[in-house]
Amino acid sequence: MLKKILNFILNRKVVDLDNDGKIETLREEIQGVFSQFVTMNEQLGKVNEQLDGIILDEQKKQEEERARLERIIEETNRKIAESNERVGKANKEMESNKKLQEKVSEFLPN
Repeated sequence: MLKKILNFILNRKVVDLDNDGKIETLREEIQGVFSQFVTMNEQLGKVNEQLDGIILDEQKKQEEERARLERIIEETNRKIAESNERVGKANKEMESNKKLQEKVSEFLPN
């Protein structure tokens, strides 16, 4: 009976030592998982910095395109206004010519 108790106690310590090893192994696994989280967190930070750079670059491009579009619109409006002035001048000239034509036609035999 005493032998059984001693064997149980001795075997129990062996089991405890094995459990201590398991606990240490589990602790190391957890530390490995946390180190992966740290690495992931750092990588996500780097990726977000790159994404911020892309966003700023695209916003700058959009502003440049808006400014270019505004210049094109202003130039187009200027050209249209100049064209309208020429149309107006041509209409006035045509009206003058028609009046002159009417007066000249009075002198022509019918």
